Amino acid sequence: MKKLILSLLFSVFTVQAVWCQALIDADDPNIRYGGGRINFADTKKPAFDWPGVYISAIFDGSSCAVRFEDAGNNYFNAFVDGALVAKMGPISGTTTYTIAQGLAITTHTVLIIRRNETSGPSGKTSFLGFVLDSGKTLQALPPAPTRKIEYVGDSLTCGYGVEAASISEPFSKEKESAYLSYAAITARYFNADYHLIAKSGYGMIKNYDDSTSTIMFSANPIPSYYEKTQFFDSTNTWNFTWQPDAVVIALGGNDFSGNGPQYWPDKPTFENAYVQFVQKVRAKNPNAHIFCTSYGSIMPSTCTTYVEEIANMFISSGDTKVHFARMEYTLVYPDDYGSWHPNVVGQRKIADSFIPIIGNVMNWAMVDITSPSVVPAVRDGTGVDVSSTLLTTQL
Repeated sequence: MKKLILSLLFSVFTVQAVWCQALIDADDPNIRYGGGRINFADTKKPAFDWPGVYISAIFDGSSCAVRFEDAGNNYFNAFVDGALVAKMGPISGTTTYTIAQGLAITTHTVLIIRRNETSGPSGKTSFLGFVLDSGKTLQALPPAPTRKIEYVGDSLTCGYGVEAASISEPFSKEKESAYLSYAAITARYFNADYHLIAKSGYGMIKNYDDSTSTIMFSANPIPSYYEKTQFFDSTNTWNFTWQPDAVVIALGGNDFSGNGPQYWPDKPTFENAYVQFVQKVRAKNPNAHIFCTSYGSIMPSTCTTYVEEIANMFISSGDTKVHFARMEYTLVYPDDYGSWHPNVVGQRKIADSFIPIIGNVMNWAMVDITSPSVVPAVRDGTGVDVSSTLLTTQL
């Protein structure tokens, strides 16, 4: 089965089967992977389940298709020559998506990005490669970004509800997009590669599902996944050869989401767990700057106070590469929200507040903090939801 997608926003194309004959395997040296941890145990079908993972290449020819293996649970954005051309998904089985056809016969860029976080063992995707015009190949990519940022976070980092039309719209994976999270926006602004270690509802020690319980520790908060390559595969541990310049810890909102202090972790318990996690991050990334963040009014002030104290504790002990980062911004209610989380406008405000913080610490040049380099139609919320153009054709 091939899934054919109408392309390029408002344009309408005649859909027909395109029999591309040049199969490009996933281990082609001209394919670049980024955005998150990937299991390359099988180089012909690298597997991943973190949000924001991306695959990029430069291809010759007039058309391009991508091949996936998936359990029918995940969504992707496709960009060709820098423009959003399709939203793919839910992907099911071994599937080929034609994302571009009828292009000028020359070189083109392609970028595929996973939109959503994992929601169970079926959240794994395997990438199988590209399909090009007969006789066409991939071309060498320019040098990879040298800057690297790792984010450890929750629903804000995942882009939960970022494309929802209103604050009350129920969550759906179709409206989640890590590409539009403050994390990915900030990374693109600095032309940095990034990894997202993030899951909605997860905390430093207490997850949202336990927010009405007086227990202090959830069974598996997000730090318990920090050494894993995939969220739902405990057999494959991460080797930490990818060394970030900066690690952003954006946790705490779910720990303090309970309706009243009786449901919150006490100060010694929370701070001890946070300190241990920073120590683990430091051990795994000895040269990285570590940002202990408070993401503004969304995070309870009690948590912000604890996080600042923890950062200052490390600084006082001599680790001058640990920093407290307070993001300051104002979200307009209800306009800046989708599914009770920051929408694309809200996420951009968060990015705008974080960009000067990380830029100043890292001494990374900033050009225009008001316009992170996101595809404008998407960033401004005016991009067409091309899921309505998704067609399935039995070939």
